[in-house]
Order: sequence, then C-alpha cells, then structure tokens
Amino acid sequence: MTGQIGAKIKSKRLAKKLTQAELAADICTQATISNLENKDRLPTISVLLKITDRLDMEFSEVYTYTSGKSANHTQIYQKILDLCRIQKHQEAYDLITTTIQLDQLETNSDIKRYYYYLGITAVIGYGKISDGIYYFNQALSKKENEQIDYLDISALNGLAIAYDINNEDDKALNYYQQSLTKLE
Repeated sequence: MTGQIGAKIKSKRLAKKLTQAELAADICTQATISNLENKDRLPTISVLLKITDRLDMEFSEVYTYTSGKSANHTQIYQKILDLCRIQKHQEAYDLITTTIQLDQLETNSDIKRYYYYLGITAVIGYGKISDGIYYFNQALSKKENEQIDYLDISALNGLAIAYDINNEDDKALNYYQQSLTKLE
C-alpha cells in the first residue's frame, strides 16, 4: 500500500515540474524523496507534512498510506474519514461501531485509528466528552515505535478539543501545546 503514496507524490511533483532536489530543498535530502517515490520508504511525519504542503496536497490525500499494511479496514476508515469531512460524525460513529470489531484488528496502527475515530465521532457527533477522552487516551497508549505519528498528534488534538468543549481551558491548552511540541 505504501507504493501508492510514492506514486502519488511523484505524480504531483512531476505535475508541478519539480525535480526531486527542488522538492527536497530545505525539507530533506533528495535521497529521501527518491526513497519515498521509488522504494516506498516513508519519511517522518513532519517531513511528509512539509512535502505535501510544498506540493499543495491535503495531508488527507496521503495519510491512509502512512499507517502500515493493514488493508482489511482501509476502505472502512476511508469512508469514516469522508463522513467526518462532511460533518456526518454520528453516521461515522455508527459505521465504526457496526463494522469494526476491536478484537479483529491486527496492528497497533489499526487499533490507534479505531480509537481515534471513535473518540472524534463520539465527541463531535454525540457530545460524549468522557467517552472521547477515554478513546483518545486508548489511541495514545498504543505505541508502534518510539516515533510520533499523525494518529498520536490527532489524538492529542482530540483531547484538546474534548477539554475545550467541556470548558476545561487549562487542560485543552496543555494538549494543544503537547501536539505542537510533538510536531516540532
């Protein structure tokens, strides 16, 4: 699945008439771009964000490729993301709870994504703040490796949103700051 991201990045780069070196300038090395496009090696999340920004891409165009090789639920997660984009969080929550069973998820990435989407749709779709906080913390507890990924940052932002909605400004600010620190 990661091969698709390399092809997508390359296609966007060529459409903008950029060389690999021009795309990499002040972001990473040309070799990083080459490895991404040709060897399916993903850079860190911060580098990938800068690359997608330079190519005028929405990160959502590539983020589904960053979570590993679990294809079983990819289409469902994409549908959930699409529903969230059009503010149908209740429908997204219902889709998660009726189509995905936690005990069938094989990778930590899938489990993190499951909990993140449960959290954001519970908070925004149904106003279930305490449920959302629980789900976001569950997502954060699943570590793939020592590197931070977009789901960790999303879960931190989800916690900030939940606390913000609950008028707990100090906690909200703390989680927003944590997510910014992780991005740096």
